[in-house]
Amino acid sequence: MRQELQNSSGLTIRIVSLVPGVESLRPEPTSGARPRETLWAVCLYDLVFAADPGQSLQSEHFALWFPADQPVSVKMQDAVGPGMLLPISDALRAEILERPGPSAVDEDNGQLIIPVSSPDVVVLAGEREAHWITPNATDPVRYIHFVSVVRGLFPELSRAPDAIDALGRHYGVTGTGGAHPGSAIARIHLLARIIETLLSEHTLNELIRFVP
Repeated sequence: MRQELQNSSGLTIRIVSLVPGVESLRPEPTSGARPRETLWAVCLYDLVFAADPGQSLQSEHFALWFPADQPVSVKMQDAVGPGMLLPISDALRAEILERPGPSAVDEDNGQLIIPVSSPDVVVLAGEREAHWITPNATDPVRYIHFVSVVRGLFPELSRAPDAIDALGRHYGVTGTGGAHPGSAIARIHLLARIIETLLSEHTLNELIRFVP
């Protein structure tokens, strides 16, 4: 594994993914119209590697939450048309990129319970996440764009409809975290195992250099 970002507390890699949630018909503030809208959950999966020479995986933390003050929303343009993911707010973007990682969500207020370190590297799980959180040179983290990594390192899998599933089968990696196989949550747990495997074979710089 790469060592450029290593510090005395190790290395924290955060996987960011969006998971379809509940459908809503909230009225528009101005028109009162009620377009179909899906509120998405934000998944954060932190992999914390020890600061030893081998940087073995020390702990991992998973959280899934619906940001109460800044909902992640996909509004439908019409009854059957494609949805549009609304832009991320600056406050939510900062919370995802900068705040220490989650181990749980407070069930009363929907806020993250924060026990571990801020991420050094953020993995954008798919094209949707890369569009939602557009990497910026001034961000406090480095990025791994997972789909671009698959295209760059595994060109034979570049046309696969699901990069996570394709690379999981390539490596023979399994793991659902107890979630139903094939579900969105199971795929995030699978991606965590894939990232761990990739880092055993490639330097972090090799993974970071692939951008959309």
